[in-house]
Amino acid sequence: SKSAAATGSDGAADAAAASSPPPPPPGVIAVVREIYSDGGVPAFFAGVGVGACQSAIEKGIYFFAYSLLKSAASSILGAKQLSTPTSLVLGYCAEWSHMPVTLPIEVVCKTMQTRKPGKGEAGGGSSGGGVGNGGVFGVISAILKEKGVGGFYRGLSAYIVLCLKPAIQFTIYEQLRLALLKRRAGPGGAANNKMKQLSTVQVYSSNKFSC
Repeated sequence: SKSAAATGSDGAADAAAASSPPPPPPGVIAVVREIYSDGGVPAFFAGVGVGACQSAIEKGIYFFAYSLLKSAASSILGAKQLSTPTSLVLGYCAEWSHMPVTLPIEVVCKTMQTRKPGKGEAGGGSSGGGVGNGGVFGVISAILKEKGVGGFYRGLSAYIVLCLKPAIQFTIYEQLRLALLKRRAGPGGAANNKMKQLSTVQVYSSNKFSC
């Protein structure tokens, strides 16, 4: 019958569509145009304030926790200079110390950057169920309504691996800084404060490309 033939053709079309390769992702220019059409120039800076707050808190807690852990480990092990494996473990633990605070801020920041503008926002358009129209507090309210408190910690399992990056980076920084200080001080020499500051700047600049 005609209905059976139509059903068969529809099924064949669906199967062909499913087997066809997905369309290629849009290029950089296309993404830039889409962002600009949605919210204009301010859309490129969505969530900057939240991101800066998150970064400041993250770095502050990390270095504070690492200093405490390093001091405790030095006292327990009775060594001024810690080994590379010990530094890695301390850096990994220090990275986890700020996660309860900074991960929710990061989720809010990413939501602000990826949401579609609603009514009254730059770019116009209908709200259409957009996540968190109304600034930071709107985003927080929307996440709580949709996913509860757990929504602020989505992707937490990925940080089991991601927390290794700052641990490795800071360990490389420490080892390179000590090696450079020893080299500049010479055999049996002591590095002065100016030399320590210069070595710190040089190592930090090179270390940004290590991970």
